[in-house]
Amino acid sequence: MQDKPLQIAVMAPLVPGGGAMNIDVILKDRRHEIRFSIEALPSETLLDILETIRKDKKPDLLYRHSCHHGSCGSCGAMIDGKPRLLCLTTVGELASDTILLEPLAKMMEIEGIAVWPGSFFDALPETDYMRPAENEGGGSRLENCIECGVCVAACPAPQPFIGPAALAAVAVEMEKHPERSKEMKSIADSPEGTKACEKAFECSRCCPQGVAPGRKIAELARKEETHR
Repeated sequence: MQDKPLQIAVMAPLVPGGGAMNIDVILKDRRHEIRFSIEALPSETLLDILETIRKDKKPDLLYRHSCHHGSCGSCGAMIDGKPRLLCLTTVGELASDTILLEPLAKMMEIEGIAVWPGSFFDALPETDYMRPAENEGGGSRLENCIECGVCVAACPAPQPFIGPAALAAVAVEMEKHPERSKEMKSIADSPEGTKACEKAFECSRCCPQGVAPGRKIAELARKEETHR
């Protein structure tokens, strides 16, 4: 039987004027349930809150993070049922008495709200936009993609599906390198490619960098129809 994922419920009554507030945090993981009480500002991010809890209350709390400003893509999580970045989401903007945090959907859970994004990277095709460059120590990104996996978590398409980021990378690779069109087309035409996309565009709505992978997938699908 699979263990239930860690959940954090944050009771955060909004304070007029943006002053400090007392926040009750209910932490539920596989083993126990703990309630914390901390003081926070509406401007504090959910990552700030987790950092405070780990520092002062629960040093073994696990979650992924690095840059703290929406650049690295490490801190994706389900926030009130929607995939977002912890470092870009403030308590005040949610305007809710209860904030629920869960591990990012469709990723392998490690512990706490930490996930292993291996499945996200495994689905990416070999392109210049989503892989390390051999001689430069790093690759150019697909537009502004930070490879956070939020689009994959938001996608309602059932598996198997290689995912929005992977198909968007295929579309860009075909545009930039026409000589690889046949290779990329075989990926797009596969059962796990554009045919599996449900055209919900949730991937574009949730992307923290505005990459809009749904639009690129739609363009790719139109090209496929044109050449049939």
